[in-house]
Amino acid sequence: MTITQARGGKHPRGWRRASRCTPQNNCVEIRVGSDDVGVRDSKNVGAAPLVFSRHQWAAFIGEIVR
Repeated sequence: MTITQARGGKHPRGWRRASRCTPQNNCVEIRVGSDDVGVRDSKNVGAAPLVFSRHQWAAFIGEIVR
C-alpha cells in the first residue's frame, strides 16, 4: 500500500489517503505532524481524528510490517 495526497475541498492540506480504497471511497487518511500523527476516516472528515505520538505510530507500523 502506498500513501497519496488527499484531493478535494473536504481534505485539508496535509492529510494523505491510502492508495487501497474501496470503490465507495472508504479510506483511511493520515496527517503527519512534527510531534504526532493523526488518523481519520475519509467518510467522516469532520470527526475528531485519532492522534498518536510519532513514537507510538512508528511502533504500530513496525508491528504491521513484521
